[in-house]
Amino acid sequence: MTVIKVENLTKVFKKQLRRNFIKSFLFPKYENFTAVDNVSFEIEKGETFGLLGPNGAGKTTTIQMLCGLEHQTSGNIYINDLNINSEKNFRNISEKFNVLFSDKLLFNRLSAFDNLEFYGNLYSVEDPKERAEELLELVDLVSWRDQYVESFSLGMRMKLALARALVNNPEILYLDEPTLGLDVKNAEFVRDFLQNLNCTILLTTHYLNEAIRLCDRIGILQKGKLIHIGTPEYLKKKEANTRTFIINTNDNQAVKQILMKNSLIVKIVEKSSKLEIHTKNIENYFDILNEISQFKLSEIQESKTGLEGLFFDVHDESTESDNKNIDKTEPKSLGEMI
Repeated sequence: MTVIKVENLTKVFKKQLRRNFIKSFLFPKYENFTAVDNVSFEIEKGETFGLLGPNGAGKTTTIQMLCGLEHQTSGNIYINDLNINSEKNFRNISEKFNVLFSDKLLFNRLSAFDNLEFYGNLYSVEDPKERAEELLELVDLVSWRDQYVESFSLGMRMKLALARALVNNPEILYLDEPTLGLDVKNAEFVRDFLQNLNCTILLTTHYLNEAIRLCDRIGILQKGKLIHIGTPEYLKKKEANTRTFIINTNDNQAVKQILMKNSLIVKIVEKSSKLEIHTKNIENYFDILNEISQFKLSEIQESKTGLEGLFFDVHDESTESDNKNIDKTEPKSLGEMI
């Protein structure tokens, strides 16, 4: 069952041009900036769907539109088959979801308990006091029950923010980079906590390992465009079958022409004065390097290994294809995969 359906979602902001201070003040000029560009995806009931991308990719703006804090420039958002552009529809579904942003939405001059009780009343929870007690125990903050939030560490604030986001027992949970800035211990607590939730989750992050661990499917955002949708298994499979290294020679163009004839080479990207060579997962580079032994090699190094490397490779591939197509396939063979 599809719970969230996003169709051709676009958000355009007006950005003021930076000029001379006086001119900008008296005669302001603006240009359009597309933060989210024709994005479409669906999320099934009980699924954890990840939006992965660097800062500025459009992840937070997407969540803001989904929860009604920003109005889209164009496109449609359906939750439980109801278009949230309708005020009546939005009122009907607003109590079925909750959201966690990086600013946590907490009151510093209230205690942990008072924060949760306040939000329980806001969401018309049947017994806000009892719900607050339950949530404090759930996130291991009972001993800090009566302390002001202003005295909390970043990790404690995130735990309380998670409790606040669950105060209405939501069917849908939007999480905007929930582990950003946390130390290893608290980040692990948050990830374990999220894995045990029983609801539909949209998670944004720029940590690839986190997305692969927590998400059933992952969408990669690049400059507002959704350039890839796939399962973590597909990403792992792709990463496991590719390898990248960088060389610097005295004649990069000649080297490139020779290496592109090798069946082990997937692609070669020129970066500054170097060649970034993407290969199938070979055990070593000696066979390839022997082909260009007549050239002087001034540098050889492995580049962007592991899942982080895959993350950047997907972005590079999308740039080369001018973002014309979203990759939604999961290849069955190595040849199809690369």
